[in-house]
Amino acid sequence: MKKLTILFFLLSFGSILAQKAEEFYKRGNVKADSGDVKAAIAHYNYAIEIDPKFSNAYMGLGLIKYLIRITQRHSTTSEILKPFSSITKAQWMIIHAQ
Repeated sequence: MKKLTILFFLLSFGSILAQKAEEFYKRGNVKADSGDVKAAIAHYNYAIEIDPKFSNAYMGLGLIKYLIRITQRHSTTSEILKPFSSITKAQWMIIHAQ
């Protein structure tokens, strides 16, 4: 009977941890949707810390990091192209025709 009680406690505790990980994952999603990237990353990391096998938290974290990289690349590209923004389409065609 004692072993059964311990087993029940361990299973319940594991379930509680899984619920906590899910809760922090959902908080991460809310923060990501609102644009609070640092908080989203913190929530995803905490969900992973609670449950290292919780794949959704890894996916959320990976997606956020991917979007950060894409945003950084595009902002760099737009900064490079900024001097060319005043060039008209006709001027652009003339430049490339040479």
